[in-house]
Amino acid sequence: MSQQCEVNISGKTVYLAIPCYQGMLPMETALEMTQLRDHLRNAGVSLLAHGERGNGVITEVRNRLLTHFLNSGADYIFWLDDDMIFKSEDVVRMLALCELKDNVACTYPSRSDTPKFYVHRIDRFGENEFDELGLLKAKGVGMGFCCMKREVIQKLAATKETYKDNAGEDIISAFRNGVKDGQFWGEDMNFFYDLYDLGYITYIDPSIALKHVGRKDYDTKFKLD
Repeated sequence: MSQQCEVNISGKTVYLAIPCYQGMLPMETALEMTQLRDHLRNAGVSLLAHGERGNGVITEVRNRLLTHFLNSGADYIFWLDDDMIFKSEDVVRMLALCELKDNVACTYPSRSDTPKFYVHRIDRFGENEFDELGLLKAKGVGMGFCCMKREVIQKLAATKETYKDNAGEDIISAFRNGVKDGQFWGEDMNFFYDLYDLGYITYIDPSIALKHVGRKDYDTKFKLD
């Protein structure tokens, strides 16, 4: 049974990182963003937001956003993909969970009529699969809606090389596509596994339901099997 607890996140700053190739958000997401600042203000949280459009190389986009987050001084980075539909109160909930767990995420269905959830679980069906808050322990998950503390990113960044971008800025090379254990993984799963190798579990809140926008809205609720 999960426990409930009060968490004070007042005085914190969150950096909202939005990879946005086309520079557009779903209407529902844009409307919810207008509510997000009020929800965060009521919680005493300051909001910084940064997106990048027109760049189809997702590894480079995420590297740049991560680097800008570290330069911003914000306490949390919140990754939000431009095809996610969410509720602003879920962002506040995630920030509170992140204060307790360092690295938290939600999962969402793939954009297909037979939906899949990309979650690499720990201790599947075991006694330790969930924590005391009812969060699912994972090694990795899709990166469309997740939150991490500054110290987590700092620790990872210290293990990575940097490179110069076209403007001469030093960018941390934290994201990559590549093969691991004989399987090709995208930049998000490789990133989470790098965190796992540093000792960080990803805690997934199965109570938050997200929609994933494609040709239509994919909103199958995550169910454990």
